[in-house]
Amino acid sequence: LTTLRMHAELLQEGLVAPASLATIHDDLVRESARLGRLVENVLAVSQLEEGRRILDLRPGDLAAHVQEVVAAQARHVASKGFAPVHLELPDEPLTLRFDAQAIEQIVVNLLDNALKYAASGDHPQISVALERGPGRVVLRVQDRGPGVPEAERERVFQRFVRIEQASTAHTPGTGLGLSLVRDLARAHGGDAEVRPRPGGGAEFVVWLPA
Repeated sequence: LTTLRMHAELLQEGLVAPASLATIHDDLVRESARLGRLVENVLAVSQLEEGRRILDLRPGDLAAHVQEVVAAQARHVASKGFAPVHLELPDEPLTLRFDAQAIEQIVVNLLDNALKYAASGDHPQISVALERGPGRVVLRVQDRGPGVPEAERERVFQRFVRIEQASTAHTPGTGLGLSLVRDLARAHGGDAEVRPRPGGGAEFVVWLPA
């Protein structure tokens, strides 16, 4: 919100050089989108706490929906210096009943988490995979960030909890995103957890009943 106000005031006072306009406009779009996601998360958490969030479960192709959500985030991912998301989807439609908005919030929050904590290296990349398992569908979002210490792997899903690490101490965030991911997964009858990624990094796993 501070960034939005500062840039708006600079534009209002004519203090932005023409050569800087594109950068200012990109900042306005990016920060307003981030603020929008924050508001959506706060509202969703409030609704879940009060029992007012009723999932709109409809049959659909989960793989196609995840692909659409990832594609919609492509510009945001690129703006953070990341390579395009590596997407692994089944060849056949993955049909089950799910709440499209809730799945979008799950995927966007997991991508946003990876963008915050896995930005080191040249052209870092996030991997998103979807597969069918016995009686369930599994979504995996992997990064090459610092990972999550074993003692903190349950705490990261608690509201307003953030892992205290020197390398990420100044990373902006509220500690709501991962809590919402688990809450929405459980509302579907599934769950979410985080594991160490082989070779370094974190793997967030969300499963839904098939």
